[in-house]
Amino acid sequence: MVGFEMLGNPQRDITPEESALKLRQLCRGVVSLYQSEHKQ
Repeated sequence: MVGFEMLGNPQRDITPEESALKLRQLCRGVVSLYQSEHKQ
């Protein structure tokens, strides 16, 4: 089994700003998908 430290290393090169941008993009995608599925 691999320890958490080995699994956690790749994420450490992402800055908080990059993470926030990715989350905003993901949220916009989810909202767009929801809106397109629930149009009347």
